[in-house]
Amino acid sequence: MKDLSENEQRELIGKFRDAIISAYPSLNSLKMMFEPKFGVNLNTIINDTSTYSSQVHQLLTEWAISQGQFNNLLQAAYEGNSGNEKLKKFYESVNNRENQKPNTSGRDIVKPLTPPLINPRFKFFCTIFFILFIIGGFFNQILIKSLTTISSPTPTNSPIQKCRTIANAGKGSSIIECEEQNELCTYSISGSIKQLKGCRPKS
Repeated sequence: MKDLSENEQRELIGKFRDAIISAYPSLNSLKMMFEPKFGVNLNTIINDTSTYSSQVHQLLTEWAISQGQFNNLLQAAYEGNSGNEKLKKFYESVNNRENQKPNTSGRDIVKPLTPPLINPRFKFFCTIFFILFIIGGFFNQILIKSLTTISSPTPTNSPIQKCRTIANAGKGSSIIECEEQNELCTYSISGSIKQLKGCRPKS
């Protein structure tokens, strides 16, 4: 700001003030942009009893310029609402002015800034979505493996029995003989009850 005359400084501050008021029309909206970005309570800088226009003027003169935060405040305000035409026009005019002006003092009024390629909020939500997508895919693989394990038949090594009826005892009862490994075993069948009678070696 020292490179400008008093009138030029006053004009630049006035345009920046108007651009901020256009992009952030209330004190609360300005706080939501300013305080998380700079970690400073806005009420410690401005006078609560002043008009909103005077409060923004205080912010620019008593903090942004005196603390060397003019560039950072301009960048933060633009990133927070790059769609506002008045703020965008001021932002671009400052950059164009500095790009065309020869650097005679070794220091610019406002360092040319690079416009954000991606809205910070959009970038944040994309990051969250990607993380949830990765977590969802991980749990989906676990679920598929679990269902596959549950639905897979459990193999059994039990031999298939060959049985034949050798006698009917009446009243739904019968005597059967089954081959079991190297033995022939006799069972008494009554309804759903199967009772072993005895086994003998195969002949």
